[in-house]
Amino acid sequence: MISKAYDTTLSSFERSMKKLELSQLDLLLVHWPSEAHFFDTWRAFERLYDEKLVRAIGVSNFQIEHLEKIATKVHIIPAVNQIGIHPYLTQYPLKKYLNDHHIAVEAWSSLGRGDVLKDETSEEIAKRYNKSIAQVILRWHLQQAAIIIPKSSTPSRIEQNADIYDFSLSESDMKKIDGVNKDRRRGPDPDEVYPTI
Repeated sequence: MISKAYDTTLSSFERSMKKLELSQLDLLLVHWPSEAHFFDTWRAFERLYDEKLVRAIGVSNFQIEHLEKIATKVHIIPAVNQIGIHPYLTQYPLKKYLNDHHIAVEAWSSLGRGDVLKDETSEEIAKRYNKSIAQVILRWHLQQAAIIIPKSSTPSRIEQNADIYDFSLSESDMKKIDGVNKDRRRGPDPDEVYPTI
């Protein structure tokens, strides 16, 4: 039986592709682990993937328990989980789970919406490398194999954020940045918004 959520997902995708004037999308994500329609939405995603209308399908804001639950009912495991990660929210248990299950980690709010740019530990490290705090934090992400998409509308900052490939952080500096973790979210907690699927 075809559900309303399944049909809605397909028609929404079709409208978006017309607006974008594209024939194929690189990545399509489910934004939240919603109990109401998740499996029907994911079935529609799998169809779009099978029809080669999308190159990869993934999720956003999913925790371990959400991923374990969906793994029992889907044919295609998410390629990506886009999660809030920054030095004040390191999420190492979730990142380990994703790495162990070959699900790419994509960091949203990679700079903690600016909060971590005032961190004294990161500032001290940045001075030693002659880099900005943002560059050091983005390098911290990169050295953990996270996909990063830093947000900025300022051309000079965009250019600076891309200039992170000419240095590497030492293991001790990586650990120092890890040490500022406060488990501080910059958005809603997925477990509170959608506790189960």
